[in-house]
Amino acid sequence: MPGAQSRVCAYHRRECEGEALKAIGSHAAADRLHVDLQCPGKHIGGQAARRQLNTMNATLLSATAALFGAAIGGLTSLVTQRTQARAEWLAHDRIRRQDLYREFIEQASQCYVHALQHKEPDVTALVSLFAKISRMRVQSSTEVSIEADQIGRKIVDTYDAPEKTFVELREMLADGSIDILNRFSDLCRDEFDSLRSEQF
Repeated sequence: MPGAQSRVCAYHRRECEGEALKAIGSHAAADRLHVDLQCPGKHIGGQAARRQLNTMNATLLSATAALFGAAIGGLTSLVTQRTQARAEWLAHDRIRRQDLYREFIEQASQCYVHALQHKEPDVTALVSLFAKISRMRVQSSTEVSIEADQIGRKIVDTYDAPEKTFVELREMLADGSIDILNRFSDLCRDEFDSLRSEQF
């Protein structure tokens, strides 16, 4: 009997301990609930912080995108302006050369015909002709300026040659030898083609 009483006592003791643990667990849960009810901002504040962080990230991304967009737009505008400025400069340069070459061709033709028929040079006309050649050394390609200089020298040398009669001039016109500007015209055309490719 004493052994049976001991087992009964042990059984009741375990039951009492189990009830005590349940009570402790209930109290702990109640305490946590009490704390959550007393401090509702604990969880709400975390969510608000996350929302604020997301908003800040979105704002930062928008600002960065706007900054890059402005930089790219400014660079594109600068490139466009420089391209337009270069195109305008090339267009004006082309017009200046066209005017210069037209004046040179007209005056060189007159000087050459005069040199074929006279011994005394037209100094004023020659000075004006070589002034245009000097301008070509500044504005034109090397090929064009060299050819213009050779034309000027040929005109000057022609004054030392015997004077041509009208019949001789007609023969020169027929065989093309009177045209000393043919190669010059071809070089000018090539130069204009090169300028056009640079412009576009």
